[in-house]
Amino acid sequence: MIESRIDTVRYENGEMQRYQIVSGFAWNDLEFVQAPFTKECFDEMSRIYKNFVIGKHPHFYGAMAAFHIPDDMESPFPCETEHGVVFDRQIAATIT
Repeated sequence: MIESRIDTVRYENGEMQRYQIVSGFAWNDLEFVQAPFTKECFDEMSRIYKNFVIGKHPHFYGAMAAFHIPDDMESPFPCETEHGVVFDRQIAATIT
């Protein structure tokens, strides 16, 4: 039986984070589906990141390199990391 709960962490500075914890399933039974890449979506995600994530705390960020690994190109970056298995090839490349 799959169980889900939301954990909330509140910090003294007023910020908070919410985590959804899901348990009771087998990773092998999951099928990962990712929407196809589009330049329009990539441009919009870059704009949102630049304006809202970096814009909020610019002193935390240096140069940012955004990229897309085409589906027909083999990624040289491992999906198995010290943190576990990463199922998105772009994310695997960024944490290597």
